[in-house]
Amino acid sequence: MKFIILTFLISVVLSYNKNFNLEEYAGRTSRIMNKIRDNGLDAYIVSDSENIYYMSGVSYVVQERPFFIIFYEDGRDPVFLTCFMEERHIYETAALNGGTGTSLDVVTYKEYPALVGDRWNDRLEELLAGMKNVGLDLGYGNVHDLKVAIDSFHQGDPGGKIHMTTHYFTHELRVVKSDQEIAVIRKNQGYADAGLNYLMSSIRCGTMVIMAVQGMAAWKGGVEFAEIMGGTYDILRTKWLTASFPAPHSAKPHAVPPLFFPHGPGPNVAINCFQLSGYAGESERTYFISPPSDFDREMFQHMLNARQTELDAIHVGATCHEICEAGNGYFKDNGLESALLHRCGHGLGQKMHEKPWPAEGGECVLEPGMVLTVEPGIYFEGIGAYRHSDTVLITEDGYESLTNVPIDIESLTFLDRGDC
Repeated sequence: MKFIILTFLISVVLSYNKNFNLEEYAGRTSRIMNKIRDNGLDAYIVSDSENIYYMSGVSYVVQERPFFIIFYEDGRDPVFLTCFMEERHIYETAALNGGTGTSLDVVTYKEYPALVGDRWNDRLEELLAGMKNVGLDLGYGNVHDLKVAIDSFHQGDPGGKIHMTTHYFTHELRVVKSDQEIAVIRKNQGYADAGLNYLMSSIRCGTMVIMAVQGMAAWKGGVEFAEIMGGTYDILRTKWLTASFPAPHSAKPHAVPPLFFPHGPGPNVAINCFQLSGYAGESERTYFISPPSDFDREMFQHMLNARQTELDAIHVGATCHEICEAGNGYFKDNGLESALLHRCGHGLGQKMHEKPWPAEGGECVLEPGMVLTVEPGIYFEGIGAYRHSDTVLITEDGYESLTNVPIDIESLTFLDRGDC
């Protein structure tokens, strides 16, 4: 790894992605330029940190000082607008410098806040001089502030306001993964499976939630060390959600179980979800450390049936609605609608949850290169949950499962873990 720049106690920390070559970024730039021209825009502003990362390879944590990339329809070099204190970092970031297929310019504002004339919106007004139609990239960044700022630009003429439109261009590009992205996700999925098996192997009767979480620290450290040695580690794009939810608390999938609650009888749910060096991985399994009851076996089999029904519905051209209608529809057809809590999965890429959304009402149409999870589940208060999560890649002839962890109840019942 050439370098990692860590700037603590300020508003931004920078590093960059070395998983992809310059041709990858040039291709992304070419595709977004096509969208800009197809929509009759003079310029397009990307402000969301995830989308800036996608378009440039620059990862950062931003608070009050905004970052923007501006793409121009007329073919001039894109501009990275950033705070003055970060100019050197941006120029030193190899994946960005040429990664867009151009000699990208860096323009700076003085500080936040700053005197009139030195603010980010002052620089932005200069960069948009003469523009009539400007697109704003929707995300979770500075879109509101951008709208307010641009609405105040008059181009020196009270009647010369810029016409603004909002779009999801970068999000749309991110939905279908490139071969290089799929390779990274495939690698991360291997880590997800290995970590899940390690986690389940560590749970015994009486193992408390906090002990299971702490027990994964060395394993996660080993994975991060492998990324460091491989030259691809990005500390700013790495976060873990690895835990085992003991029954009956597994019935609350997004609630942190009591940290000192012990594992015992019933359906426990182990999850290994993370973002590692910029891309996600996810594996989840329902497992037992004491003999499953008749009810456990019946509900577990219903979960497996719904899972397979959803998988059978996956093909190029299917909608996200149709996929979830198949998975959750199985539960409804078998009298289990009251046990449903959520949709049937989510997309996976840079984030653990992103488009496409396999949900009833989901309009996304499956294309080769999309990656999503299949995780229909049922939940019973006071008993627990029955849910697996498998990550699949959409292919021309259906799908490829990227998850390689057993699914059957026999393989996921461990009776050598003490007396529960």
